[in-house]
Amino acid sequence: MATNKGIREIAVFLIVIITISFSVIYTGVKNYDLQHTSAIGYTDCLLYLDMYFGRIFPLQEPQRCLIPFLARLLPDPPTWIFTPGEPIENIFLVVLKFGLVNFFFLIGACLALYILEKGFSMNYFEAFLGVLMFLGSKTIMASAGFPMVDVAFFFFFLLCLIAIQRNNWWLLLLSHTIGMFAKELVILSVPLILVTDLPLRRKIILLLCLVPGIIVFILFRLKFNMSLPGEYIMNLSLSDFARWFKLVIYPNKLLNLFLSFGLFWIPAIRALFLPNVPVLLKRWFLILFAVISIGMAVSSSVALNRFFFYMFPAVIPLASICLAGWLKSER
Repeated sequence: MATNKGIREIAVFLIVIITISFSVIYTGVKNYDLQHTSAIGYTDCLLYLDMYFGRIFPLQEPQRCLIPFLARLLPDPPTWIFTPGEPIENIFLVVLKFGLVNFFFLIGACLALYILEKGFSMNYFEAFLGVLMFLGSKTIMASAGFPMVDVAFFFFFLLCLIAIQRNNWWLLLLSHTIGMFAKELVILSVPLILVTDLPLRRKIILLLCLVPGIIVFILFRLKFNMSLPGEYIMNLSLSDFARWFKLVIYPNKLLNLFLSFGLFWIPAIRALFLPNVPVLLKRWFLILFAVISIGMAVSSSVALNRFFFYMFPAVIPLASICLAGWLKSER
């Protein structure tokens, strides 16, 4: 009976996340408009479309080649899936290919998030709720169907965290190295390793697993004559940080920060003070908030909602645990 229940739970989970993921990707692909997308701040789409067509030279991030490469490998979709007589633009076919790749990575990210949550001893309802919160977030709804690389980054970042959580060095080595070709921000794994309760020797082993990916990142930047992050950081002054602080305290920017998780911020912050919440989740929340805040100050970026959404591996499980607890307390 227990086995049958587990199978039913997995079946329900897959039916729901596949259906929602398809709807999210379909909506993004169908409504994609290059000029509007650039106007609302998703200029990265232009970079990845350039990479798809082999125009690598103007790119700012040449190492983010995995998703454009996978999209390029896909054959053109059959004509029978389109309305007869409807003109099909070449750019739409390319966006459709990106959408198909992102569809599978979005499902993979949902599965990885579920596994990560179960690793924190969250029950089926709590883990399922967390995945639904992830799929319903503004960042996923707004851009998962665009020709971008964030969905793949979420997948590989979650794999890195699962590897850290389970002290699995080979999974960390594989997911971080490949993830660097999706988005180099998988390097956020570094501080998350440092705050674990693992022995120092195990921490060093896990950190060494990140070295191949970092080397790949450096080699790509050097090959295309791009500056390394350290070179920019060395030239920063206090005025750069002050300028960033002035930008984020504007009401519209604070609203933008709030929209990264919306009302989910409230139960997530509340969970930080609950005794039965895994300590590692609390540490990950605090360290990600600190690192991302510093990173945005360094880069002078004001895309608050997108960057702070990278806290989702901590924020969403915390919020899910708290919300589920509120429901239990009402019974």
